[in-house]
Amino acid sequence: TPRLRFADSAKISKNELLQTPHSEVRWFRYIHIGNGHLSSDTLERNREEDEQEYVRMRLPNRREGEIFALAEQLMGGSRIQVVCEDGKTRMGRIRGRIKKRKWIRPGDLLIVRPWDFQDDKADVLYRYTYTESSNLSRRGKLPDSVNVF
Repeated sequence: TPRLRFADSAKISKNELLQTPHSEVRWFRYIHIGNGHLSSDTLERNREEDEQEYVRMRLPNRREGEIFALAEQLMGGSRIQVVCEDGKTRMGRIRGRIKKRKWIRPGDLLIVRPWDFQDDKADVLYRYTYTESSNLSRRGKLPDSVNVF
């Protein structure tokens, strides 16, 4: 059976994933990454040559207005200037949850949600690691305007 690989390297089966509550899965899409190298502790699965792996990555929810952006310049005070995939430069507000857990540097790939009432501002929702960014670029998931990886 195909296995799923999460960003935190925890492995679960596809059936276990389908049985998880919808509220835990709704923010993620699953990207097929083909046959991958398995660790030595899974010898019985090494014998299966056609095993597939999936990477669990957060992608922008287009229905909620989320888009890709690149961090351009840190402004201080939990603010950052971002260049969005639609070509506009916006002032991004780093939410407290991200501010405390992940450091954002210029050049990072982000998911932002532009404000409804001020189009020149946005909330930063997620930061991709360099590995995740290059994986999305290889898979063709990034638009050309933010694809620098």
